[in-house]
Amino acid sequence: MTVELIHVTKYYSNKKAVDDVNLTIGDNEFFVILGPSGSGKTTLLRIVAGLIEPDEGEVRIGGRRMNGVPPFERNVAMVFQNYALYPHMTVYDNIALNMKIRKLKKSEIDRRVKEVAARLHIDDLLDRRPSQLSGGQAQRVALARAMVRNPSVYLLDEPLSNLDAKLRVEMRAEIKRFLGSVGVPVIYVTHDQSEAMTLGTRVAVMNAGRIIQVGSPLELYERPSNVFVAGFVGNPPMNVIPLSALNGVAPPPGYERGEVAIGIRPTDLAIGSGPGTSVRATISLIEVLGDEAVIHASAGSIQLTIKKELREVAGLRVGDVVAIGIDPAKAHWFRSSDGTRIEVT
Repeated sequence: MTVELIHVTKYYSNKKAVDDVNLTIGDNEFFVILGPSGSGKTTLLRIVAGLIEPDEGEVRIGGRRMNGVPPFERNVAMVFQNYALYPHMTVYDNIALNMKIRKLKKSEIDRRVKEVAARLHIDDLLDRRPSQLSGGQAQRVALARAMVRNPSVYLLDEPLSNLDAKLRVEMRAEIKRFLGSVGVPVIYVTHDQSEAMTLGTRVAVMNAGRIIQVGSPLELYERPSNVFVAGFVGNPPMNVIPLSALNGVAPPPGYERGEVAIGIRPTDLAIGSGPGTSVRATISLIEVLGDEAVIHASAGSIQLTIKKELREVAGLRVGDVVAIGIDPAKAHWFRSSDGTRIEVT
C-alpha cells in the first residue's frame, strides 16, 4: 500500500496553501511532514484523508485515484490535534466505535481496546466520559481510537501536542513501537523537529506550502538543502553567518566572500582556539540542560550559539569574553543570493 501525491495544489483566497507537492510514501514507512505553523502540512494531511479536495493534482492510495472519494471510503485512520471525541460516549466506546460499526466480535473488540489502552496508559480511564479527562488524556484516547483499527493509512496531526514533556517522550516511543511495523504508511505531521528526527524513517521539511527537502533524519541534519532547513532541523539550530562578517576563513572555490554564508552546528564550535580561525565573543546567556549547556554569545554583529558538555564550560559566566573556534572542515556553505546549499568536495 502506497500513498502518492502528484502535483497537489490547494488555494485559499488565491494563495497557495499547498504548492505543487509530489510525494510517494511506501509500505511500512513512518513518514513525517515537518514545518512551522502555516506551512501547509495539516492542509496536506487533510487532502490525503479526503476532508479537503485538491484544486490541482491527484491523490492515490494503493494505486487508486482518490480525488472525489469520500473519507469513509478511503479506509484511513486519522488523529487530529483537537482529538474530536464523542462527548456522550465513554472512553471505551470511543475507542471501540469503529470496530462495532464493522461488526467485529465482542471478544476481539474488548481485546484490542484493552491492549491499546494499556499501551497508552489509559486503561484506568475506560469508564470515563471525555468531559472527565484532561487534555493529555483526551489526546491519548484519540490516539487509541486510531491505533485499534486496521486502516490502509494512518494519519496523525500533531497527536502529542497536548501532553506534558515527560509523557510526550513516553508516547513518542510507544507510537514508534506500535506504528513502526504495521505494514501500512504512517504520515505524521509536526512542528517539533525532535519528534520528526526521532520518529521518521523519512522526513519532508515543508514551508510556505512547498516541500523544501525530503530525506532521512541524518540526511537532513548532515546535508541541509538550504538555510531554512539548516535553521529548522537541529536543536539548537545551525549558526549561519555571512562570510563577509568573518575574517580568517576562505570561501569555497569559485565564490567571493560576499557571495556565501558559512553554517556551523553549535556542537562543532569550540570554546578556545582550535583548527581554523576564532572570534572573540561575549557570553550573553548560559542555558544549563542537565549534563549539557547551550551558550549564547555575540561578536559584533555575529550571534553565535554553542552547545557543549556542562563539564567543559562549568567555569564560564555571563559577560565573559572568550575565543570561539570555527573549523572550516566542519562548515556548511550556502549561497547568499537564495540560501541554497553549495556542495564542497
